[in-house]
Amino acid sequence: MTNDKKKVYLVAYACAPNQGGEHEVGWRIADELKGKCDLEVVTRISYPRNDANGIKFKDIENNLFLFLKPRNGFSYLYYVFWQISVFLYLRKVVKKQEIVHYITFGNLHLPHFLFLLKSKLIVGPMGGGQ
Repeated sequence: MTNDKKKVYLVAYACAPNQGGEHEVGWRIADELKGKCDLEVVTRISYPRNDANGIKFKDIENNLFLFLKPRNGFSYLYYVFWQISVFLYLRKVVKKQEIVHYITFGNLHLPHFLFLLKSKLIVGPMGGGQ
């Protein structure tokens, strides 16, 4: 039996049930996609996931720049370095026919480098379009 499902990497800064992101956007999208594709969520280690609900996770934390991130807060500068770490990981593993889906609870102006990948890219939902 072959797996004919398309591989999708969902990049979500926060992704955990009952926590993270505005209205659990990352978790809800991951939960919706999990049966429709071969899903891997690329996120931070910050949130405990006792019940991953069958979702595969790749936890990325940029420890070198963790000092930039305030406790229980958000740092734009840390986010830039986290996105660089995500890009470096995906550059090694993603194939041209695969899909990278980038979502953020933040704003459209937050930096990402995922458009530089050789794969297809889906962006959104994103906040801050006002």
